[in-house]
Amino acid sequence: MQGTILSSEQHWSASNIPFADRTDALQQAMGAVYRPIEITKRLSVGFSSKIRSREINGLSLIECRCDPCSGRRDRTKVHHECPSFGIQIIQSGVEKIQFGTEQVIARAGDVIAWRSDVPYEFEVLETMQKTTLVVPWSDVASRIPRAARFRGARTTTNNGVGLLVEGLMQQMVRRIDDLRQGERSSGVKGVFLAASAALLEGSVKGEKESLAEIHLEQIQQYILRNLHDISLSAETVARSQRISVRYLHKLFERAESSVSAYIHRLRLSRCKEDLLDPQKCHLNVMEIASVWGYTDASVFSKAFKREFGMSATQWREGSIAEGAPIRRPHN
Repeated sequence: MQGTILSSEQHWSASNIPFADRTDALQQAMGAVYRPIEITKRLSVGFSSKIRSREINGLSLIECRCDPCSGRRDRTKVHHECPSFGIQIIQSGVEKIQFGTEQVIARAGDVIAWRSDVPYEFEVLETMQKTTLVVPWSDVASRIPRAARFRGARTTTNNGVGLLVEGLMQQMVRRIDDLRQGERSSGVKGVFLAASAALLEGSVKGEKESLAEIHLEQIQQYILRNLHDISLSAETVARSQRISVRYLHKLFERAESSVSAYIHRLRLSRCKEDLLDPQKCHLNVMEIASVWGYTDASVFSKAFKREFGMSATQWREGSIAEGAPIRRPHN
């Protein structure tokens, strides 16, 4: 990619790219950090932009300054495999954003949340500076039952959640090298995920719910409480709720997932978090997996790699390489 270093720390600047190539280069650079997008208009003469992306414990911190431009992520570019979730704070400038039928004008002090597998359009109206934190969508979705309904949201740094995210981002920008060391990295991600879950939950609470949606949420809460149960399945869930398996599957069509896929995704997400938990560093991979209902090492290994693109051991050892003090147990 022109002007970009593909590593745990990426830098991109339009200044060292010929003007004729800047539109395509910006599209590639933004796609590398925010997931695939299309720049819909050729950039104006003198266009300037800088992007810096850094990694910490599976979380990306992206700082971006950008002159007016416009783009979109339509249905041909949405990232359904391992989608991302992002929260960005606007420091200056103005950006128009549209999620489906909802359009917002984001200004300094606004907090915008988005999913990479949801189509959206944007237009930078005034030169803007923004900071974004990005994590795998599965890490956030596993924390609230109605996550599938989330498409995008806006809040401000004047309220509790927005203020918390702003403070976290400021600390990360100033101290990311320190935060990469020790137990702090897991703590930072944990705080961000908790804040993200609160923002998502608040964004869907006000929506009108049908009885089926309420019932689905109750069932999802039951699954969350019983993830450790080895026998957890569509049959046992249906029996606990006194409904038929057929009706249970019908309810989960609203969650855009099958019952078994929902259970496995939640379990894998919990395993992924626990593999980086310093308090569980004495446990080997399969001991952690068994806590969340996996009894077959081969099944777990294949499922983890299919969901996250790497083995559980690679995920844990990758954290060690970044400086997290996890003592590797004998597997």
